[in-house]
Amino acid sequence: MATRKVRAARSSAVLMAAALVATVFAGSPAQAATNPYTPKGLCGSGYSVVDSVTHNSLSTNRVLATTYLLSKSGGLRCVVTLKSSATAGGTNWIKASVENDTTGDKHTNSGKFKYYAGPVKVKVSGSACAAWRGGYKNGAYTLDAGGLKC
Repeated sequence: MATRKVRAARSSAVLMAAALVATVFAGSPAQAATNPYTPKGLCGSGYSVVDSVTHNSLSTNRVLATTYLLSKSGGLRCVVTLKSSATAGGTNWIKASVENDTTGDKHTNSGKFKYYAGPVKVKVSGSACAAWRGGYKNGAYTLDAGGLKC
């Protein structure tokens, strides 16, 4: 009986040591980066979100990025594209674009950014509208979407 207790104690000690070694060498599970930026923080004081569109993976439908249109008094419009927590920190190509559809005044910011594209801003007044777009390149596909806000 004493031999069984010793063997059981040895087995437990070996298992605990193996678990400790596995934890030390494997480390903790990788966590997705969080995006520390917000649309309002990027566009500045007085702006509020009036529209948005998500850019989803074609294979998994998970959100890769979101493009936001923000507005401020005086006809000011701002567009930013923020990567989601699933893609933040990576260097995939993203885009933010806004244009005054009457004057043709257009501003675009695109490239391989870690967290966001933009902010890009334009002023619209009277009957002018803001044509806004954002994009995210996912492998061979560019996910591009936006809208027209008057």
